[in-house]
Amino acid sequence: MYYFISMMIRRKLIKQGLFGVIALTAGPVMAGAPPKKKGGGSAYTQLPMLLITTHKHGGRRGNVAIELGVYAEDKKLTDQVKLYQPRLMDAYLSALNGYAQTLKPNTVINTDYVQAELQKATDTVIGKKGVKVLLGTIIVNAG
Repeated sequence: MYYFISMMIRRKLIKQGLFGVIALTAGPVMAGAPPKKKGGGSAYTQLPMLLITTHKHGGRRGNVAIELGVYAEDKKLTDQVKLYQPRLMDAYLSALNGYAQTLKPNTVINTDYVQAELQKATDTVIGKKGVKVLLGTIIVNAG
């Protein structure tokens, strides 16, 4: 009986503790605080992470996560990048999905090729030179 009561008390404390943590962390987000920029100055625009599907052993699917940003010194180009962000993301996914499907399990990703394809897609969408794609992290799920 004592064990059952103490277990219920622990559950109650855990629930209250978790709800307290959630309330503390969700407060600024719920208040409409702008997302914190990672850095790079006003010319740097951090883009959402790209997730691309690949094939693994046994016909299972894996994924590649690519963290990237775009750098443009010209203020007009920076504004254009922010305006065209959905188009850029679509162009990036279109450019890399074909490459990801050709990857064999346990192969190393050619980062030079990935950067060149992303740069080509950026130049096509923006329509001008002067915007540089910067790769951050590439994570491959090869489990």
